[in-house]
Amino acid sequence: MKFGYFNQLQMPKPWRDDGEVLLYKEAMAQAIHAESVGFDCYWQTEHHFYPEIGHSSSPELFLAALAQHTTTIRLGLAVVVLPANHPYRVVEYVSTLDHLSDGRVEFGTGRGASPYHIEAFGVTSDQSKELWDESLEVICSMFLNDPFLGWQG
Repeated sequence: MKFGYFNQLQMPKPWRDDGEVLLYKEAMAQAIHAESVGFDCYWQTEHHFYPEIGHSSSPELFLAALAQHTTTIRLGLAVVVLPANHPYRVVEYVSTLDHLSDGRVEFGTGRGASPYHIEAFGVTSDQSKELWDESLEVICSMFLNDPFLGWQG
């Protein structure tokens, strides 16, 4: 059996002026502690404009910082909201994170659990399935094909 730690960076109101700074510091300390007690993976969500529930708009940045303080725990992106991200950028930052962490990245994707996650990017819930399918196909092609033949999306 393997154990993972899942974090959404929740921050209920009322918000303090230094609330997000403290939230990130506490999450970092928790993730480092999770490695020290034997957890196998730390998963960080991606949320956009989702009050109180998720203050994690760039999980790849948090995980890149965490990679510099850990050596064994796997670093999970849970999940990359593909309709809100360009597939080329996703491949770039997932690959960079994998290099920075010596190959410890776990990559999860999704369409967005709420309209909060995608509507600010001009994507409706009705469009999200098609965009997710197309983005995932491009991402897999970029990871698996050398050379990558391009995409017209």
